[in-house]
Amino acid sequence: MHRLFAIESPSSDHYARTRETARCLTVDRIRECRHDDDLARCETMLVEARSGWLYGLDRAFNRVERGTLLVEVRNRRHLLSLGRTAAKPKGPRFDVTLLPDAALLRLIQTHHDPGIVVALRAERTRRQGRDNENGAGTDSSGPDPVDRRILLDRLVQRARADSGPPSPLYGSSSIFHERAVPAVPSAKGTPPEGLHPKDINPEGTST
Repeated sequence: MHRLFAIESPSSDHYARTRETARCLTVDRIRECRHDDDLARCETMLVEARSGWLYGLDRAFNRVERGTLLVEVRNRRHLLSLGRTAAKPKGPRFDVTLLPDAALLRLIQTHHDPGIVVALRAERTRRQGRDNENGAGTDSSGPDPVDRRILLDRLVQRARADSGPPSPLYGSSSIFHERAVPAVPSAKGTPPEGLHPKDINPEGTST
């Protein structure tokens, strides 16, 4: 019945404004939309453009234009359902340099094309060489803390062997336990060998 009601001339102001509003739906605006509910309504309008509208989109767009817009709307809805706001940039269909290590090893073992397997193995060799170069040339973290402790012990032992008994500053260190000096004086009140009376009683009084 909408055909019967559309008796007015298409050149009237009402139809002109309706057509102008409908023509605002462009491919660029569809690609910028981020609301799936709006896209769903737009898809319904494009699908039902010729069914029951007093002035449907079939008059604002021809069949080719409606098909183009409908494809864009459905592609946009699918893209939003994947959690994306833009399409992935197109590149080579199969680039071995972009594969993760796990996928690279899996394809080496399972791919049916020998030529691609050779390329995958070459890429794996290149990555292994790069990792070896980075590990040998850019490691500046220094020795492990345990190795530092061993080196320190060796240096102290060498210095002690060259210069005699250790300094009192290192008397409480764990590396000199074998030369620990008793802190209790002898029965006669004389300090043990190697200690001064003030080391036992800093105030100078006998104990």
